[in-house]
Amino acid sequence: GGADGTLADSVKLNFLCNTMLLQGIHIALITECHADVASVKQKLRELHLHAKFRVRGQGKLLAWLIRTDTADRIVQDLSLSCGRISGIVLAGACQTRTLIIGLYGISGASTDHHCSRAQQELLASLVPTITDNLKLNYHIIVLGDFNVTPGHSWSTSAASLSASISHLESWKTTLGLTNALLERTPAARLASGFFTRSRLASNVAELSLLDHAFVSPDIIRGAAILIMPAGAVGRTTRFSDHDGLIIDVDLGFAPNAGVPKRPPVVWASHYSPQEWQQHQEDDAVCSALQEMIAALQLAETTPDSVDLDTIFSDFVAIATPDCLRRSQGKAATCI
Repeated sequence: GGADGTLADSVKLNFLCNTMLLQGIHIALITECHADVASVKQKLRELHLHAKFRVRGQGKLLAWLIRTDTADRIVQDLSLSCGRISGIVLAGACQTRTLIIGLYGISGASTDHHCSRAQQELLASLVPTITDNLKLNYHIIVLGDFNVTPGHSWSTSAASLSASISHLESWKTTLGLTNALLERTPAARLASGFFTRSRLASNVAELSLLDHAFVSPDIIRGAAILIMPAGAVGRTTRFSDHDGLIIDVDLGFAPNAGVPKRPPVVWASHYSPQEWQQHQEDDAVCSALQEMIAALQLAETTPDSVDLDTIFSDFVAIATPDCLRRSQGKAATCI
């Protein structure tokens, strides 16, 4: 998010959507989106992306941009605390549930005592909800722009408050969550490019890691910072002053791009013993069967080059035209 070019900007929305498609990102939380759900939906339609994405959220501080196939897994929405907190619950296999909470922290929470107290109250408001869902054995993910660094070494600013840092660490530990980026990249350092926030302060580049994903430790697969065309000194500020934080987690299902469900293909019909014997002795049927077997073997190694519909349809057309017509209405094996 950020004030410079938000979801109110079609250029940024288009960029974000295509980034998600190219990077295989299925859920994105955008903070300071400066656009409500209705307006984002309209822009997606104008960009001809409305079939690929769904939008959730309330107000103009937080928005969820979700790939359509993943959005079908949402079974509940949560909205708390004056628009600074939003959540969704995803259903996985075997009754697996994951609560994903998006948070937009209080600006200045790392440097101002008043903002720090407000931030602590904001985080405290989440504890009952997270605790209740942990009792249900839900996985937990809390992500967003926290506006707090995980330690003094994660900011070039000399004004970072110890109280804010220690409270964030205590909050995370009490709930049994772990920082996905630091867990998966223990050698991460500010100097090696692990920062999500950059700005010019008094003609000096000020860098911080303010965006986090705190997750149940047993579902983390990976995490990284996605360099966006904004954020670091020398890059445009058209889109934002933050880089994106990406996490790879196990939600109990494998998201796949939505594809039309094709009708079942009839590839084996029921024959009488006499008909089956005739087919076994028919050279055309035997030849067609051998071709089908060869094509199926090829499909095991190069599936994208093989059209199973065509294979089975050709075989049926050659081998059983009369029988197929007679067997309409009978049981068939389909794939």
